Parts: sequence; C-alpha cells; structure tokens
Amino acid sequence: MPETAVGEARPLAALFLLKYSPGLRAPTLRAMDAAEASAHLYVNALNALAHSNRGLDAVVRIAEGLSCFAVAAADLRSTCALIRSTMEQTGCALPDRREPRALP
Repeated sequence: MPETAVGEARPLAALFLLKYSPGLRAPTLRAMDAAEASAHLYVNALNALAHSNRGLDAVVRIAEGLSCFAVAAADLRSTCALIRSTMEQTGCALPDRREPRALP
C-alpha cells in the first residue's frame, strides 16, 4: 500500500486487531463490539499504569468511538486489500482522503 508519509498526529479512523495465520489462504475479518475491542486493547496496547482508573476509561473511550475489527491475516497484499476495502465500505477515512473521523 504505497502512501506518502504523514508528519503530524492524526485521529484514529478504525481499529484493526490482527493475528497472523500463516496457513490461511485468504484473510478474514469480523466486526467486534466495543467490549471485546476494549478487552484486547487493555491487554495488548495500553500502559495501564500511565492512565487514570488503570486505563479502563481510556480503552473503552477508544473502542466506543471507532469501528473495530478482528483480522485473521494471511499474506500481506490480500490482508491490506481487505482492510482497505473494509475502510471504504464502512466510511472510515483512508489516508489519501486526509479527513479521518475524530473520536467523540
């Protein structure tokens, strides 16, 4: 996915949690609700001690404000194509649109 680099901070447009599955012929994707996405973020992506309420409020706010997806990733090209297609279908901003949806 060749894109130009963006030098400034951007709001999140969607959340894709990937798990590489080397034996998979094609990637799969499913929507996640905010509760499931919050649990994954809390365990994997957040320094809980750096936030109030041990980070729980922060992960819930992030997950509730975004479209969240679980991706079983296959090869890079097909996985990127699936993510791009999902972003287009759900109305999430793509890098070339430069208009990402902000969190509420």
